[in-house]
Amino acid sequence: MSMITSYEKPQDLDAATRLLAEPGAALLGGGARIVPDTPAGVTGLIDLGGLKLGSVVESKGALHLGSGLKLRELVARRDCDGLFAEAALVTAPSLNLRNQMTLGGEAAWRSPTGDIQELHTALLAADAVVHRHGDEPRTFGEYLPAEARTGIITAIEIPLSPDRSYRFAAIEAARGARPSLALAMALTRTEGRFANCRIAVSVPGQPATRLIAVEQVLEALSASAIDTDTLIAALPDLSAFACEIRRQWITVLIIRFLADLTGEASDEV
Repeated sequence: MSMITSYEKPQDLDAATRLLAEPGAALLGGGARIVPDTPAGVTGLIDLGGLKLGSVVESKGALHLGSGLKLRELVARRDCDGLFAEAALVTAPSLNLRNQMTLGGEAAWRSPTGDIQELHTALLAADAVVHRHGDEPRTFGEYLPAEARTGIITAIEIPLSPDRSYRFAAIEAARGARPSLALAMALTRTEGRFANCRIAVSVPGQPATRLIAVEQVLEALSASAIDTDTLIAALPDLSAFACEIRRQWITVLIIRFLADLTGEASDEV
């Protein structure tokens, strides 16, 4: 853990950006992550609390969530069928943590190797767009690589569609334990088929990732033709999915979500 030698609370984004350019500087959102586990090399904190970045604006078919929005407020809003609310509840099980953690802080935080980031999974599935001060907007997928996570996030943009359905689920190995798997889905159902499918998953030791091959399977087949074996065959051949139980859970969660949408019972276990 590094020794913090300076603390600043700028009142405008330009000042915050100048301070961030200093060696050893790091941003402080709610403080729930960086204060107890300060990354190596960080010697100065820039508190974003004075910038009033917690606004919520809905316009032109998109929802703009300010980066300073507390997870407590995200839970209360229940946007996108509760996608972000459910992810926030798993990320921060206690009200104290939800009062501290911010949307921007969780989006930017580089998780320890053995942890997963539930909100990253939800943001990927929702086609979120990251807005940063003085920079061009990027999709969350473009922003996610460590080398791209620079600058100050001002807002997260979520495209909205009245026909879109969302789902978030997390699997715990034991009651009260941190999740071993998080999965988020978004899709549109039309005329017995699924369109614009987005499926994102996160497991320990791996960044959140989209299951593009599975998305393509869902879009290519009719709803009645989708089964567990078809989905398992489409899962990528990555070490993150080498565990058979994990692969089974991913497919079961997808099948259950599709069954809810179509009104058909699922006997998958």
